[in-house]
Amino acid sequence: MHQPRNVERVGADGVRSSVTKQLTNCSLKVYDTGARIIHGASPVAAFEGLGTGVFSVRDDTRPSDRIMLITNTVRKTPTPTFGWVLAGTPGTFSVPNDDFSVIGKPAATLSRDLTARWHARLRPIFDDQVDEEAAFLKMATSSHSGTPSGKSDPRVTLLGDAVHAMTPAGGVGANTALKDAAVLGRMLAGGWKDGLTANYEREMRSYASPNVKMSYARASRLFNITELTKTI
Repeated sequence: MHQPRNVERVGADGVRSSVTKQLTNCSLKVYDTGARIIHGASPVAAFEGLGTGVFSVRDDTRPSDRIMLITNTVRKTPTPTFGWVLAGTPGTFSVPNDDFSVIGKPAATLSRDLTARWHARLRPIFDDQVDEEAAFLKMATSSHSGTPSGKSDPRVTLLGDAVHAMTPAGGVGANTALKDAAVLGRMLAGGWKDGLTANYEREMRSYASPNVKMSYARASRLFNITELTKTI
């Protein structure tokens, strides 16, 4: 089917983006920090012991590793669940064969095991979680030197994790992706024109690169990350 020439194609397919690989000739890489994450969701009632706010809860009882809960219970719209992230330093926990396609109950069960001795105010978050929502993740980041510049394609560009993956330690990954969409959408509102993609990417790098650097720096301190081990 013939595609009109004024179509702007956007790669927003995450850290393993096939669009990114083609567009950058695999020069834009995403690195494994070695830290590991379980992402989950629990009924709003499970958070009553915390109250309302943005919370970071760190377990320092382990002699050689560290686990941290990060969650946001500020509800601006009605929702049946709140999401959370349980993150651990490199080597704290993993999955068999490093298979991160494993989701659901195995991930939920591991999160319960890791937090079995936590305070009663926190236990419902894990005990009552929606098992189907749990997922293992590698804590990944783009190069902590920032989002690199390169030759722009006039009709194809990238947004979100496909161009600037960042750790959850900065708390700005989703907001940065949404800003990408807002900036690009604003530029496209009047229709495509020469230079639009280059202008978008220039503006995107101005705020995304500092966010990548900040998120990596915070993750390094919180999770004892000393090196980026391999590309994802």
